[in-house]
Amino acid sequence: MMQSTLSRFRRLTPFVSPFLPRLLSVFALSLFGTVLGLLSPLFTKILIDDVLLARNLRLLWILSGIMVLATVLGYVLGAVNRYYYTQVTARILFALRAHLFSHLQALSLRFHTRTKVGDLLSRLNTDISEVQSILTDAAFAFVSNVFVLLATVAFLLWLNWQLFLLSLVVLPFQFYGIAKVRPLMVDETRKVRELNASLSSFLVESLSAIKFIKLFTVETLQLSKLRALGEQFVGIVTRFEMLAYLGSTVSTATSFVGGALTTLYGGYLVIQGEMTIGALIAFTSYQSRAFSPLQALMDLYLRIERAGVSLDRIFEFLDVGQEYVEQRGQGQSPAEARGEIEFRQVSFAYDGNRPVLQGVSFRVAARERLTLLGPSGIGKSTITDLLVRLYEPHSGEILVDGVHVRTLALEWLRQHVVVLSHEPVLFHASLAENIRYATPTASEHEVALAAQVVGLHEFVQSLPQQYETLVGERGAQLSAGQKQRIALARAVLRAPKVLVLDESLSGLDVESETAMREALARALPDTTTLVITHRLSSLRETDRVVILDGGRTVWDGRYGELVTSSGDLRAKIEEWEMRQ
Repeated sequence: MMQSTLSRFRRLTPFVSPFLPRLLSVFALSLFGTVLGLLSPLFTKILIDDVLLARNLRLLWILSGIMVLATVLGYVLGAVNRYYYTQVTARILFALRAHLFSHLQALSLRFHTRTKVGDLLSRLNTDISEVQSILTDAAFAFVSNVFVLLATVAFLLWLNWQLFLLSLVVLPFQFYGIAKVRPLMVDETRKVRELNASLSSFLVESLSAIKFIKLFTVETLQLSKLRALGEQFVGIVTRFEMLAYLGSTVSTATSFVGGALTTLYGGYLVIQGEMTIGALIAFTSYQSRAFSPLQALMDLYLRIERAGVSLDRIFEFLDVGQEYVEQRGQGQSPAEARGEIEFRQVSFAYDGNRPVLQGVSFRVAARERLTLLGPSGIGKSTITDLLVRLYEPHSGEILVDGVHVRTLALEWLRQHVVVLSHEPVLFHASLAENIRYATPTASEHEVALAAQVVGLHEFVQSLPQQYETLVGERGAQLSAGQKQRIALARAVLRAPKVLVLDESLSGLDVESETAMREALARALPDTTTLVITHRLSSLRETDRVVILDGGRTVWDGRYGELVTSSGDLRAKIEEWEMRQ
């Protein structure tokens, strides 16, 4: 079991090796401080036998000076060691967390839709902190405690080998206790980690839906669910702590018994004149110090096993199958983009469920404005996800500029195809930062111009801090229409060859939507526009209309042709609009 755990920790070598020189320096300081600490019982023996009992005043001054210097030096070394230790451990923790975060960002949307956010946060925080603690502590704790144990054993043998052998009597009981408790603690540790992840998921989900909770007055229901999770948590944590207490009690009790035996026999030796008082006091002091590193090594073993649980949870995400990993840095990156889109008999279903798309085909010419129309849940948004390869179609082909999207570099594809959804993503940052999020190098002037295009500039100018105004978490300080204008300003800055508006104008009234479309057409004259909407009024501003129903393309033509089409089709469209 231990060998298996250590083999897993070897995978973390790349995170530790860059800091190895500093770790060794910290280790050397720690070891030197340990040596100073080991001399204390020896000083006590000399003080009693050679100073106090011998009434040697000169040696008393010398010994006192040495002890003061050793104490001061120990504190200074401890401060320096603590400083560098904190620096190194913090950097290792960040490197490990950044690696996992980067990996999670590289995983496909399919993975993220199947994984709870709270579970991700639990592994990014709790599990990584646990592993980092072992990464930086384990080697130091092991070598330091082994050194202390060996040095202490040497002193004990030198002071009295008979007492030393007597003190070994309790060791089998300590090892037996640890062997019984270890597997139980590992199992409870795993349960604690998993329940922590569930709690995090529940809290993230509830706080994200706070508006819904208030509107439907289900605060009491949510609180009852939290209390139910809390009861589970209390039970598991109680079992874990009782097991930890049991293991600690067995170790402490056996150490106490060992100390009592040596004190009893050592006192007999002093009375018989076979051992000095100073030697007995030094022996009992070293004996307690011998039990301390032994206990520390046993605790370290349990900590490593617990960290192994966290390591398994981290590797579970790092080792996900290749079907969940986006292949970046591969594929073609054409010198220029035209903005042509074509779907050829594309079919798709989410994880084996009922097909969402069945043989969908349509083509969008460069700089053309096409509207996708259909009822909710018919797969319109799925088309945009497939276009930018957030998902892969089960069959059929998707082409951009005549090239299959699977052969295009993801970075190139997403640079030239921008998708704006009906729920704009905003970060807790300034208005300017949010607008330039997809184009970090944009100047203040370019940000202001983009805001003017989408009709946001006048509103920003009315704010006390203007473009430096914080929008609040997820844009809490803004209206739905203002959020959508920020998202549109991002697109204007990016100047893509393909712009997908997935209900991204739904926060605007019909008149404002028409004005926005005209403004975007002027600002992005060379951009192909794909509009997903349920508004019939939006169709007037489009070149062509593609209607989806039942996962299939049921109509493809110009708006004028749709106006004169059969009454049944128009009635169905009006019915869809009324459902929204």
